[in-house]
Amino acid sequence: MALALMVLGGLMVIPYLEYTSTGLGADRIVEQKAIVFYAADAGIEHALWKLKNDPPASYPYSYELTDLNGMSVAILIEELTTVYGVVLGSPGVHSDYLTVDRSMAYDPGLGTYVYTVTVSNESPSTIHIDALLVKPPVSFGYVSFSTGGDLTASDPEVKGEAATGVTLLWDFQTPLPSIRGASSAVHTFQLSGPPDYSGNSGNVWVVANPEDIGTVGDAGALRITANVRRGSTQVGIVRAGALTDSGTGTVLLTSWEVDPR
Repeated sequence: MALALMVLGGLMVIPYLEYTSTGLGADRIVEQKAIVFYAADAGIEHALWKLKNDPPASYPYSYELTDLNGMSVAILIEELTTVYGVVLGSPGVHSDYLTVDRSMAYDPGLGTYVYTVTVSNESPSTIHIDALLVKPPVSFGYVSFSTGGDLTASDPEVKGEAATGVTLLWDFQTPLPSIRGASSAVHTFQLSGPPDYSGNSGNVWVVANPEDIGTVGDAGALRITANVRRGSTQVGIVRAGALTDSGTGTVLLTSWEVDPR
């Protein structure tokens, strides 16, 4: 019986040791990836701080952070010219001709937020509107069949999920909605969300017919790339989207993408 138990024990020890070794190896890989992720996260946070407190004079803008968990992180900040196919241009372009403003207020009777976009044409000529792009705050969702006002009553294309932030796109078709000279157009819709929200009301861009003006908005769109290296070896990349509010200076993180290496 003793010999049988010794043989049985011998047969079990080797697979157990192999299993333990495999588990330790997997834990080590997870730990290494976590360290890389934390370094990249620190790089993205530093870039957001820089955009808020010491914004670059021009883009693309790059710099390097060293000794983050024993690694270096190369930061690249690029200005985006399109969001979901909409050409954004630079914030405030032709602001003396066309301006855009937004507000968001909770309506207890409806149990939703009423979002109002006001587009004002300060020029003497009629301006035609190609598209309207709205980025509400995170955790807010569009309420179907709630669009109204001067531009359209149709629902927008809804990109993304409320939990991580949606983007609403009204891509107008011919005949394009128009705003006469020295007048304004009001566009409204409803959002579902927490009734006690009191933060930023998101961002808006309006795309005018290129023959009339072009694009104006109240925020700039940026992409931040954090490239993590251990020595000369690339070990991870994280990309993030950010919006910089041209009125308040607020910087909002809009997307997060991990590129496993």
